[in-house]
Amino acid sequence: MRPSDEQYNIINAELGPIAVTACAGSGKTATAIRRLIAIRQKMENSRGRVVLLSFSNVAVNTFNKGYLQLASALPDDANRKRVEVDTLDGFFTQHVLRPHAYRTMAAAQAAYLVSGSEPFLANYRYWPDEGHPIPIKDIKVGIEEGNLCFFTDTHDGVERLDARKALDSINRLAGTGAYTHELGRYWVYRTLVHQPAVLRALAARYPQILVDESQDLGTLHQAILELLINAGASVSLIGDVNQGIYGFAGADGTFLNTYTDRDGVTGYELTRNYRSLPPIINIANQLCGRNDEPDRQPEPGGAYFLGYKESELPKLFESFKTYLDNFGMPHQDAVILSRGADRAAVLAGETAPPGQGTIAMLSEASLLRDQQGRFQDCFRLVCRAVVSLLEDPPNGLSSALQGAPHEG
Repeated sequence: MRPSDEQYNIINAELGPIAVTACAGSGKTATAIRRLIAIRQKMENSRGRVVLLSFSNVAVNTFNKGYLQLASALPDDANRKRVEVDTLDGFFTQHVLRPHAYRTMAAAQAAYLVSGSEPFLANYRYWPDEGHPIPIKDIKVGIEEGNLCFFTDTHDGVERLDARKALDSINRLAGTGAYTHELGRYWVYRTLVHQPAVLRALAARYPQILVDESQDLGTLHQAILELLINAGASVSLIGDVNQGIYGFAGADGTFLNTYTDRDGVTGYELTRNYRSLPPIINIANQLCGRNDEPDRQPEPGGAYFLGYKESELPKLFESFKTYLDNFGMPHQDAVILSRGADRAAVLAGETAPPGQGTIAMLSEASLLRDQQGRFQDCFRLVCRAVVSLLEDPPNGLSSALQGAPHEG
């Protein structure tokens, strides 16, 4: 499909930081890929690389597939190889955590990720003045007014932690080379601050950085990108504040929303929705205060209420399929949504893993493999189960077996 005028303006914008606010169904993926190619072409013979970062492996796979299709007509030269797509955490793990963080962590070995279930982590819990100790996997890090802060999530909301006590647990764990998923970003930030040569090298190697779904950037991710911006990298943001899903983790979309207020940053919009029907877009506009336009024409359809009993789930599915057939909609293009994970598992026909402890982990791994085809999650559970059966296993054994996050 030929790019629209809005998409064309973004794709062919001059080199430099831009901020793109894109509504749902606006062709953001195809636009970002074409922008990626255009940036590399505008860089001409520069040895620098351009990288597109997103939050999930699914998004990265989608971008890579689209890039391979669009780049197939390009010359097979070095410039084509200087384009990369990765997850944010995978990118920083590969270029900062694994090769360089151990020096900042005062560790004698390369940094490795722990899942939080390893028995030795009991020695690194946070002890409050009152109440039960907090597992180190539950310690989270943010930045407020330029200062690092530590907190944990509770039933009553966010609980601030004593910085001195939190740092004691974090630094003692770091001495073994270990970090949790939450602490990985913390050590990326600390490493880039503590080792400015690494920061300069990263900004020189990747002078152009595009960040997809940037409304979901938390305060630490933003702080890391700010370091790269100050080191000379050109960072462009793509997303939509109204599509944020990590508000509970401090990602409120402020970075994207205010990025165009900075000198040298140009703002663009994608306002045409190619996916949804007009009634859906009208409701979304009213809720979000936007003026997005539908590309599709009105079609028959609507909302329906069906009451059912637990024993009549098969009839419910059959009724749903009948409506889809009446509209001529392929079944694979439809989805059944549920508010809770347990309920969704029942609707999907998933079986609860039998047994307890290690047996439950191995059972769940089998179900993930055979019912859902989630082989990486299956392997992760197998690693945890095997390590739990060993007497005095090395601290990083489970992480070493699983490999780095970017080695999916």
